[in-house]
Amino acid sequence: MAEPQYRQVVDTIAWRIDDGYYHRGGRRGKLPSLRDMRTEFEVGPTTLKMALAILEDRGVIESRQGAGYYVTRRYGHRNGVAAHTADLPETPPIPDTSTRAPDAEPDTPCAAL
Repeated sequence: MAEPQYRQVVDTIAWRIDDGYYHRGGRRGKLPSLRDMRTEFEVGPTTLKMALAILEDRGVIESRQGAGYYVTRRYGHRNGVAAHTADLPETPPIPDTSTRAPDAEPDTPCAAL
């Protein structure tokens, strides 16, 4: 079975931090824009945000409102970020985002326009 896309993104970012491609803290620790990362990794916005949420949850990166994502000082160059992402499950937990009430009628097309 192929590795899930979100996992590939997490692994790639983790390895880049470990290799010093992404620096820790400060301005140099800024990750590329979401648009640039989606293009580079060839993934959709949901997949990318899932990968970034995992890294943020583990303290590897942090989001700064209006400024993007940054590598935290804790997990900079040569601090073994990849080891902190090795135990990720094959399938991430998918949050329930449905807004429909449990007993609601299914969506049906409008009969009359």
